[in-house]
Amino acid sequence: MTLKRLSGISLPCLLLVSVFALSACSGSSTGTSATTSAAELERDERSELLREEESETQKNRELLSVLEAKKREEAAEVKAKKTERRAAEKAKKRELAAEARAKKREETAKAEAKSKEEAAAAKIKQRHKKPKLKRSAKKQRHSASSSPTGSAKESNVSSTQGVKGQ
Repeated sequence: MTLKRLSGISLPCLLLVSVFALSACSGSSTGTSATTSAAELERDERSELLREEESETQKNRELLSVLEAKKREEAAEVKAKKTERRAAEKAKKRELAAEARAKKREETAKAEAKSKEEAAAAKIKQRHKKPKLKRSAKKQRHSASSSPTGSAKESNVSSTQGVKGQ
């Protein structure tokens, strides 16, 4: 930038000096052509400066667009990483929930199996108790029917007591 300013300032000064020098040396007839050529040189320099400024502006725009593209790319990468992280967290939560449901199902199945086992054991125990009751009832019946003499003795005793008491 400083070189351009220096060249921008020094070039017009040099042109003026050269125009005056040419006009002084050549006389009055060439003075108009010298001023015309000096004006043309000045216009050429201005147009060249404008082209240089335009090319520099274009380069700056390109650099700016490259920087903006990099920023957008970095922002997209950050967003993608954040999305991946969230997806991984959700997947982990789902996995933990599935494990918890499986564990709960397993515990429920174990509890049901245990209750079925207890019910079966109680049923078996109940079956064993009923025959004992039947056996004891059979024993009582059997003992009562097998000892008819015992009942007859009691009836004889009661009848003999009745005879003595008369």
